[in-house]
Amino acid sequence: MMFGEPFHDAFIIPAHWQSLWNALFNVTTMVGSFGAGYVQDRLGRRSVFLLTIIFATAGIAINFTASTRGVFLAGKMITGLAIGLVLSGAQTYVSEITPLPIRGIGLSVYAIFMVCSSKYCMRRRTDR
Repeated sequence: MMFGEPFHDAFIIPAHWQSLWNALFNVTTMVGSFGAGYVQDRLGRRSVFLLTIIFATAGIAINFTASTRGVFLAGKMITGLAIGLVLSGAQTYVSEITPLPIRGIGLSVYAIFMVCSSKYCMRRRTDR
């Protein structure tokens, strides 16, 4: 299924849909990050990672099988929620398992790896 509309001899995706996909992904990432703290306190740290796996799997499956733009948007939102959960959950977990003398280093390395992985992914996308 193509999400684009015919334009001359190609297909284009309307800008408002592209904006919705990107903006709501980030909004639900923020919601997932805020919600992770509550879930961790109520259900434990491991439950956040379990929820992340469930939401990420569901979001990927929905995006892969989406036949309309709205369904694709729902999949992006569910995937964004999973990303928010894992970002907060992993940082909390790292802060709990590292010994006090190297806790600052551990959290810094976590942040550095997050930045480096996103830079690598962005570079790989633009190389194609």
